[in-house]
Amino acid sequence: MPAKLNLLAKIPLQQWPARIALKLAKEATIYRNMHGRFEMRKRSRGSSHLLVIVAGYLPNLWEFTLERVARLQMADMDVCIVSPGVRVAKLGAICEKNGWSYLSTTANQLALAQNLAIREHKAAEWIFKIDEDIFVGEGYFEDLLGGFIRAEKEVLYRIGFAAPLLNVNGNTYVDFLNVTGNAHDYLLKFGELTRSAIEIKAHKDGSAAQFLWDASLPFDQVAAKVRSLGFSYKTIPHRFSIGAILLKRSLLAGDEWFSTGAFRRRAWSGRRAPLQRVRESLQSDDLSAERLRRPLRVRSTARGHDRNASRDRRQRSHP
Repeated sequence: MPAKLNLLAKIPLQQWPARIALKLAKEATIYRNMHGRFEMRKRSRGSSHLLVIVAGYLPNLWEFTLERVARLQMADMDVCIVSPGVRVAKLGAICEKNGWSYLSTTANQLALAQNLAIREHKAAEWIFKIDEDIFVGEGYFEDLLGGFIRAEKEVLYRIGFAAPLLNVNGNTYVDFLNVTGNAHDYLLKFGELTRSAIEIKAHKDGSAAQFLWDASLPFDQVAAKVRSLGFSYKTIPHRFSIGAILLKRSLLAGDEWFSTGAFRRRAWSGRRAPLQRVRESLQSDDLSAERLRRPLRVRSTARGHDRNASRDRRQRSHP
């Protein structure tokens, strides 16, 4: 008897409908995560390094953020801009100029757009992902990749993803203030150096975010200073922003990456909404081998996040 049938034979008959229903629900979820109408102009070179840029809603930033990517990207990297729910001619022109791919989806589903981009780049083992409001610094991609590889050899967890030192972020803004020498002044002015995924003043108080950005300028000089401090990393114990991350396909789920649903598409999710599969691993009490994954913060790489622009984008995406 085949192994699966033998296993099913051991399950009481009355449990079969529930098991079958769960199986069908899982298959339906996987289908939704990986299928949807999309249009793609593909210029992949079959690289093992892929950068996915989520863009389409902040055109005023592209001459700054996308220009930096074009100037600082790794030489052998495939780049793919994805636009959930919109297709923008200007982005198509930027992609053509730089030899990048461009993928857009009919549905405003961020998880779906990212899944399709990864699926269409089958050779990509290392997957960088940034949002359109991310300002990358010199050596960003090389340092983040090198940090991931080094930490992977040293930490006791299977790493879910790696992220750089972020200026406006619920956890790493404290580290940023420390390395730039501004922690004391920030504490005096805003009364906190709390680490949290939500409800910190840098997320709610525009003057706090401005303080962090003032401390980040001139950006290239500050990024160079952070980089000069050398390599360090830490694991993150709570939900973490994925505006700028690095994933390793084989570590996430091996050959099961797509068969288990990849990034999870939510019925209500728009461009910024879905809680990704790697995030959910942090919120589970299940410490099985598959769940022992943690996000990693790498200090030697700096980047800037225009959170005010992100807030404006969310308002436009979710009227």
